[in-house]
Amino acid sequence: MLAPSIDPLHAVTKEKRPLDELEGAVRSRRCGEFIFATNSVEVHVFLQHGRLAWATDSSHPFEFARFLKARCGIDDEAFREVLEECRRLRTPVGQTLVGWELATWDDVRASLRSQIALALRTLAAPSDGATIFLTRQHFAEYDEKLTFELGDLLREADSPPPEPPSSVSLRTAPAADAPPVSALPLSSRSWSAQKLLERIRGASWVSVAEGRAVDTATVGPMPLLPAGVADATLYDGADFVALRSADGCLIGARLAPASTSPDEAGSELWCMLGNSSAFRKAIAAVASLGLSRQSRLDWRVASEPIAWRKGHLDASWASEVEQVFAYGGEVYAVALLSAEGELVAGVGRSSLDADTCAALARRRAGVLSVALAEANGELEALGFRFRTMVTGESSVWCFGAELHGPGQAATLWVMVGREASQGVGWACLTALLRHCQQPPEVKS
Repeated sequence: MLAPSIDPLHAVTKEKRPLDELEGAVRSRRCGEFIFATNSVEVHVFLQHGRLAWATDSSHPFEFARFLKARCGIDDEAFREVLEECRRLRTPVGQTLVGWELATWDDVRASLRSQIALALRTLAAPSDGATIFLTRQHFAEYDEKLTFELGDLLREADSPPPEPPSSVSLRTAPAADAPPVSALPLSSRSWSAQKLLERIRGASWVSVAEGRAVDTATVGPMPLLPAGVADATLYDGADFVALRSADGCLIGARLAPASTSPDEAGSELWCMLGNSSAFRKAIAAVASLGLSRQSRLDWRVASEPIAWRKGHLDASWASEVEQVFAYGGEVYAVALLSAEGELVAGVGRSSLDADTCAALARRRAGVLSVALAEANGELEALGFRFRTMVTGESSVWCFGAELHGPGQAATLWVMVGREASQGVGWACLTALLRHCQQPPEVKS
């Protein structure tokens, strides 16, 4: 496998902004991907020799497409056709829109600027988390006309033209939102389903069960919990599950009881969201209530070498997988499963052997086929196709994603130690999916 070029994870405290770390990479004129991750926020910034080529954050994951579609008056059907063409030919969305005369290069640049500015606002807020930089020399091939100087964007933010009072300077951005629910045991009765519905941003339905008592609150028609999700997760050893798709988001959790009394059982909570931009913050909110399984830190994994490999990936995927493992010892395994559940390729540490990894992924894979038809289907209507998920297991966070296109592999899995922040796992999964937009070629 190709040796990756990677900087180790750096902790960022509330005394230092992640933007400060990014400015260091810009001053060094680096070429690659800057990542900042917490439990509730994830930001990726692509640099071309210190110039900003792309950026996205988990709170505004499709801002580029929304901005461009609205600015150019592109209808849903045309936009879907553009996305299908981009998937088939593996070409950038902006390039295809210009080629089809649906947008101009000025439109594309304005949309990029809007998306990057939103990501920079997130980085400008003091926040606990971790940053990492992945060197990617092929980013040097980006069209420089579609890149930006960080200093120019910051100066524009500090001296903007007259705007509504909602405009905020990147230099003085407010601190990132705290999780909207405090870490208070649910069985204290302080949090009813209605209160949780009001406090979890983007929630359209909340259901809380304690014993035989069920408390439910909803906005609009009462949805049904998709069949099989609970059986495949909370009733099969997991204490947490979150599923995100283009047509909605679903979160479930087993919560710890308020006391240690053996007579007091915990609670079961389910939450549905139609707003995908609130997904990560909603996860942090639910997890902050107190999951039934509390992890203890175990730093021994930091020194564990790669212990097993299955299958032979093509060079581009092999390099990406190696980079994911360079995030740190918290990453236990990466696996690719076929549609039949066969482990077609994988890499892992001794903390999680290949058979255990494959068996866990196989048990959770059915969740990726769940349809959330009751939720907001705006992204599905525009042609975005994706399903990602995470479950909380006894020793790992199990992250999974569907893969689209030809090839043996149907699902991608990243196993991260339970002692790690969920943000690390989401960052790993996103990095793999972003740079490997179709299933890998797996050689026998």
